[in-house]
Amino acid sequence: MNQLSRFFYNKTSLLFCIGATLLMVLYASQILGSQSTCFYLQDSLNALGLSFGYSPETANSFFSNRSAEQIYCYKDFIIIWDNIFPLLYGLMYVLWISFLYKKIAHQVGALNLFPVFQVVMDWLENIAEVIMANTFLAKGTLPEHYVQVGSLFSMLKWSYSTGTYLIIVIGIVLMLIRYVRNKQT
Repeated sequence: MNQLSRFFYNKTSLLFCIGATLLMVLYASQILGSQSTCFYLQDSLNALGLSFGYSPETANSFFSNRSAEQIYCYKDFIIIWDNIFPLLYGLMYVLWISFLYKKIAHQVGALNLFPVFQVVMDWLENIAEVIMANTFLAKGTLPEHYVQVGSLFSMLKWSYSTGTYLIIVIGIVLMLIRYVRNKQT
């Protein structure tokens, strides 16, 4: 893990960060957006993972409002397209944190790999949602414990996401402080 962390600290540049950000934004807007139209409903929750947890009623409503064809499409979306997305945003966050903390990497250690926790929770949430989709298709309802597990992974994903944003904001502040100090000397 330390070697991977050092690799990113040593190889990251502003150009890589900007490139990864553009790639993530393009993927989210062009691929995720176009692949989600087959299960999209107007004025409805269109992905369970976009909320900070969800109730059994919300999950059952999500699936019961869709046809079997739409649920199969949602399942395919999660298995294929929504499993690539965490890799892209995870890499982007790792690059930005590596860039922001590069000068103090020896003090913060593998902090740059923190976004990996968010990626893993996103994947676990996706697995739970596929299981829920399969169960709903087979039984027409969802056991509460399935929903609770998916909801827990969703909440953990968003909690780690908040942590990642805080790390980035603190990194920006520290970089600005270093810049001001260097200007004064």
